[in-house]
Amino acid sequence: MEVGLIIIGIVLLIAVAAIFIFAGRHKQQVDTSYYQEQIRRGEERQKQLAEQERIKRMMQRERASRQ
Repeated sequence: MEVGLIIIGIVLLIAVAAIFIFAGRHKQQVDTSYYQEQIRRGEERQKQLAEQERIKRMMQRERASRQ
């Protein structure tokens, strides 16, 4: 009887450890995806700002050349 309980305890311990390992890996994948998306959005925002600044300078040059 005691040996059976020990075996059940070991099996449960292994099952819980497997669940924690799986959950940790899944969280890591989710975190990686999230941060990659944040980096992509930041890069896209920088491109938009650079384009806006380029257009602004071009318009200023046009105004200056008209005067």
